[in-house]
Amino acid sequence: MRLTGPAAALNPFRFSTKRTCNTVDLVLYEYRAYSPTLGRWPNRDPIGEFGFETLRRQRTRGFASAGNLYGFVDNNPLNSFDVFGLYEYEWEGTFTEAEKQAIMDSIQRVRDRANALIKQIDDNIKNLRRCPCPAYDELAKKLEGLKKLLQGMVREIDDPGWNLEIYKKKMPGTDAEYWNSQVPWFDDELRLNPGWFGQGRIDQDTTMFHEITHGRGTVDDDFSNPYNNAHALEGLMHIDKENWIYFKFDKKDAGKKCNPAGK
Repeated sequence: MRLTGPAAALNPFRFSTKRTCNTVDLVLYEYRAYSPTLGRWPNRDPIGEFGFETLRRQRTRGFASAGNLYGFVDNNPLNSFDVFGLYEYEWEGTFTEAEKQAIMDSIQRVRDRANALIKQIDDNIKNLRRCPCPAYDELAKKLEGLKKLLQGMVREIDDPGWNLEIYKKKMPGTDAEYWNSQVPWFDDELRLNPGWFGQGRIDQDTTMFHEITHGRGTVDDDFSNPYNNAHALEGLMHIDKENWIYFKFDKKDAGKKCNPAGK
């Protein structure tokens, strides 16, 4: 393609949709410039070779922004930033700095709690495996599934290529909603009722734990498997697994099967 005519160069936004600077003969892309005369990029890709790895990540908005690590915050530092270098938070709407910090702190506490629970589960699985009873083995399998879910939560929070869109939305009777994207070109979405910000830390974190489990595919309505139900799991934010009502019941039931009375 070429420019012709006396007014051809007046519009700086041309076929590439990026601004062209005639003075230096460069097309100004978001992160670096391109020289159409040389047919090359004069400077190195600012995200480096790691950008290619990021492009392969599962959860990104799309290839146009997949290479955008937290250092570039989607070219929108007013509304996107990542203080921990973990999530890329995308603030959809108006949030005060205090509200943003409350959300990020809560997510970090959920991450730390998930790691603590993983350690508890590892110890318990080890003890259950010492008994050859099938009922204990079945309980150990349930715990392994829960451990995998918690590991997935931590992995996503720690993944710089994973994005979370956060909305503030009035939802009568609902503290929060979570949409778990099933396709790689859309981000997960977290919608918080404004009332969430007026709650105490315990209630905030319980809700946040609940919602983040949805990112690993948990459900709300089906209680047939409490190890995959967000309402059942949210209690683990503040209750150790040994005192979690669903585990206590299953452990007691397994004990009866493995050690029947009189035997």
